[in-house]
Amino acid sequence: MNNSQVRQQVDHVVINSGGKVIGRDGKAISGSIKDNAWAAHVPVEDRLKWKAWNKP
Repeated sequence: MNNSQVRQQVDHVVINSGGKVIGRDGKAISGSIKDNAWAAHVPVEDRLKWKAWNKP
């Protein structure tokens, strides 16, 4: 990808389960996606390793 931002060089997903955004650790994030962008955007490569669609 042609982006100087390292974190934006991979595809990410946002997991919404039961109306809550699930973070990289499998727990609901606190606050908004905007306030917790890093936690809320799970790299697709990591997400594919999760045991369930909404938790690691």
